[in-house]
Amino acid sequence: MKAVLIEDELQLRKGLRLLLKKLMPSLQLVGESDSVSDGYQCIVDQQPDLLFLDIQINEGSSFDILEKLKTNVPHYTPKIIFITAYQQYAVKAFKYSVIDYILKPIDAEELRQVLDRVVQQTTNNQYPQIDLLLQHLNKPAETKKIALVSDSKTLIVPIEQLLRFEAMGNYTKVFLKDSRKIVTSKTLKEYDELLQTFGFERIHQSHLINRNEIISFSKKDNYVEMSCHSQVPISSKRMGLLDEIIKKITL
Repeated sequence: MKAVLIEDELQLRKGLRLLLKKLMPSLQLVGESDSVSDGYQCIVDQQPDLLFLDIQINEGSSFDILEKLKTNVPHYTPKIIFITAYQQYAVKAFKYSVIDYILKPIDAEELRQVLDRVVQQTTNNQYPQIDLLLQHLNKPAETKKIALVSDSKTLIVPIEQLLRFEAMGNYTKVFLKDSRKIVTSKTLKEYDELLQTFGFERIHQSHLINRNEIISFSKKDNYVEMSCHSQVPISSKRMGLLDEIIKKITL
C-alpha cells in the first residue's frame, strides 16, 4: 500500500513517518507536502492508496485538495485518514460521517487501530461522507444526517429516518422508516453515544430505538411496539426507563 502525507507541521510529519514505519512496515510513504498546490500535484502524480491529510495546511485546507481531485480525477478514490487537533464538535462531525481520523498529538495505539480499520475497508469512495463531514463542520446546528457504511455501500440518511438499531456482535443492523436495513461496522454503543440528543433510547443491551416511533408498549411482556409494528424487548433492569420515555413523548 502506498501513502502520501499532507501536513504543514514539520515535527509532526517526522514523528508520523517514524510511527508508520514501526506500525506498518509494508506501507510505502511515497510523498509528503505542506500545501494545497504541492499536495494536490503530489497526489495526482503518485495516486497512492492512502492519504494522511491535516485539515488546515498552507494555502487553505485539505478539503480544497479533495475538491480538485473529485473534479479533475473522478476515477481516483483513495482511502483517507484525517489529522486534526481536538475540538469536540469536529470530532463528533467525523463520527457522524464515519470518516477515519487521528488526533494531535498522535497516539501510537490510536494510529494502529485506525490503520487496521482502513486496511479492512472494502470500499474506497468516501466523497459522499466527506460532503457530509463538511456540512457538519460548516453548519453543525443545521445538519442532521448520518453516514451508514456497510461492506458494499454507503447511505447518507437524515437522522429522523432512523427507526431502530440492533446489535450483532461488533456490527449493528440499522432499520430505517422506509423498510430498508443495513448492517454497519459501528457498535451499538457508538450509535448510542452519537444519537442520545436526537431522542434515541437504549432500552436493552442489544437494542437502541427512536422513542418518537413508539406506538404502544407492554410492561407485562416487556416490549415496545414501533411504527413498523416490530416488537422490541426492554430489559428488566431498564423497565424504569420506560416511564421516563413515555413522559417525554406525551408532553
